[in-house]
Amino acid sequence: MIIFIASLAIVGCANQAPYNANAQSIGQDGPGAGKQSVHYYVEQLARQLFMTSKAINFNQSVAVGTFLPMTDIGGKNMPLSNVLGLQIQESLVTLATQAGLNVIEFKAARGIKIQKNQDVMLSRKLSDINTQIEADYYLTGTHYIQDQSVVVNARLIDVATQDVIAAATDVIPRNVMWDFPEKSRAKITMIGNNIYRRSN
Repeated sequence: MIIFIASLAIVGCANQAPYNANAQSIGQDGPGAGKQSVHYYVEQLARQLFMTSKAINFNQSVAVGTFLPMTDIGGKNMPLSNVLGLQIQESLVTLATQAGLNVIEFKAARGIKIQKNQDVMLSRKLSDINTQIEADYYLTGTHYIQDQSVVVNARLIDVATQDVIAAATDVIPRNVMWDFPEKSRAKITMIGNNIYRRSN
């Protein structure tokens, strides 16, 4: 566990420099000054999560899921795009892998699809992936808007027992997610707990 926490700290130091070097002067309430990336805040969440773990067996496998808006776990009224939840998932896949966990990429396609302008190796279609993948742990969670922040709840679940063996809650400033050109920013709006982009 000590080695794992040390690995997260080393990864954090390596990742933090470019964020600070590229920081811009911006106001607190708008796209703004000295802010970090979403990945930076997820790294803080990951460090907290694994420091609270009761018993992680690093020889076992973990599947990292998409973080869902807390009000939409039942599948109703889901937004067309859960960009933040996907960003959190991708960052945790990276951080957990760099720290030495055995992360399963359950979205890996059975074969590579060669398209005109891209090669596709990941898929969310059940017909494209191996549905028999087994994981020992699920790393998943939720997020919701609170004032000028997004509260993110993460948990590590032992699949066999359904016990939560680690949990963490942290916040991401909302202005981190509003880093768009001025023209595009005018087309973005917040409705309830979801971010939407208007077409005109």
